Amino acid sequence: MNYETTVDASTGSAFAEGDPLAEVEREERADRKRWLWIGGAVVVVLAIALFLVTRGGGSDLPPDSQNQAPAITVVVPGRTTIEGTITATGSLAARREMPLGVVGDGGRVVSVPVDAGQWVHAGQVLAVIDRAVQNQQALSAKANIDVARADAELAEANLERATKLIARGFISKADIDQLTATRDAARARVKVAQAQYDELLARNARINIVAPASGLLLSRNVAPVAGVNGYEPLRESWNRFNPMVTAAYDVSRNVHVYAKYATGYRAGGASSRTSNYQAFDPEDVKSYEIGLKSDFVDKFFTGTAT
Repeated sequence: MNYETTVDASTGSAFAEGDPLAEVEREERADRKRWLWIGGAVVVVLAIALFLVTRGGGSDLPPDSQNQAPAITVVVPGRTTIEGTITATGSLAARREMPLGVVGDGGRVVSVPVDAGQWVHAGQVLAVIDRAVQNQQALSAKANIDVARADAELAEANLERATKLIARGFISKADIDQLTATRDAARARVKVAQAQYDELLARNARINIVAPASGLLLSRNVAPVAGVNGYEPLRESWNRFNPMVTAAYDVSRNVHVYAKYATGYRAGGASSRTSNYQAFDPEDVKSYEIGLKSDFVDKFFTGTAT
């Protein structure tokens, strides 16, 4: 058999027309081209989708929102007071007990502005003490300052006058020394009077009873009109029955004998001779008496023996 060879000018391949191998080869080439186009189209579609996701996905948002930082919720811890009521039974006791007392001279209690179970702070006044006497003493001390200052001014004036006369010979150097000493002593008395006045003011400032530290007041053992530091008034009373028994007998017309028994009583009280007003107890007294009376010489003489 003779076959004619036909050359395809477009592809440059030669194949025999009507050759089955050539037909198969052409179909394979066509399939490869078709799959290449399909794969290219898939790659292009994937590329476009990737571009839209990465680049064009945020294009719908406003321009300002793209530059804003993301919103973050922050929770700040705090502290608050939770009110509640706890009921318990028992007795309160002090961790460190601080007995209180008056530091100054003491006196009559005028007012007590606190009560048991109350919280007090350091320096708070717990009891106000009457200071009428102390105020008068302070006024007297202040007047003594004025007296001492007047004496000092007089001594200074005497010294100045004597200094002017010393050049004329009317006064001696010894007199000048004496006047100088008098002037210095007067000045010293002014300082002493001022120190005494300041001391009284400091004592008066300590009369009131104040809390030495902050804490809970457990008990209140003083009331207004009472006294502190020995000035507490007496609240006792005494009642006593004092019998007296007498027996008499006439031995004769001129002789008389008798016997007597008696009791006495002195109530208690307080002595005001000292500033502390010391109290004293009541006293009991018992007395016994036996006597004889007789008349002589028709009652001209009378004799008594006890």
